[in-house]
Amino acid sequence: MNSEIYNVVIIGNPGVGKTTVVNTLKNIYQKIDIPENNTNCTTLYILKNCYEYAINIIEIDENVCENGEITWAKLPNSINGVIICYDVTNKTSLTSITDALAAFAKNSLSTFLVGCKANTNEQRREIKRKAGVKIAQIFNIPFIELNIAAIEEQVKMFFEVFLEMLIKNKVVIESKQGNNFQPIYSPLEILKKEGNYKNTKLQYDSDVVMYPIANFYRLSIDDESETEYTTTNNSSTSSVINSISTDSDTIDSKFFF
Repeated sequence: MNSEIYNVVIIGNPGVGKTTVVNTLKNIYQKIDIPENNTNCTTLYILKNCYEYAINIIEIDENVCENGEITWAKLPNSINGVIICYDVTNKTSLTSITDALAAFAKNSLSTFLVGCKANTNEQRREIKRKAGVKIAQIFNIPFIELNIAAIEEQVKMFFEVFLEMLIKNKVVIESKQGNNFQPIYSPLEILKKEGNYKNTKLQYDSDVVMYPIANFYRLSIDDESETEYTTTNNSSTSSVINSISTDSDTIDSKFFF
């Protein structure tokens, strides 16, 4: 049987919900041997399409970027993908990871943005769903919010998409060499090209509706009508950010800088 190994880092401020995501993954794949490497690394063995995948998931609390550049000393020697988490009740938890989003996305590394604690009372929310949607649009990455009431279904959903991104995308960031090559397509564009997710809507409840298609997102938020967001690969991040209106459903533009 063929096997492949992937290194994935899960990034976010302490307490945002990273460990909950990892523990949920361990529960989902609990019938498969998951050796504990150390306190912050979990290895998942997943059998998919007659292939065996070993996914090393490393939790990192520290800020891995300074002045928009990746701090390699804080990361494993090689990275195949990154899951970036924030807490919807803590605005700082999102504004502190935008540098990391930009740094990893520009290298076409498989990246997934995850908003945690979405079951929180709306009055305690500091980050509306639309803000997460628009940030995902800026960086051309998939996005999901996790509700504790349906967390196993939602985590399994996004991780299946993420695993496909890892398999199809061949970018590996090496700490000593930088990324070893730049693909023509972004991870989501690869999935679109393969046709695996074309016109497929992933939905588990009214909180999360995602179409994982590159440069094209439709998301239904609450009872509002579907909204389309499009980007072009040549648009600069700053120009897209500046185009976002600052209203009650998004984050003020000053928090991106």
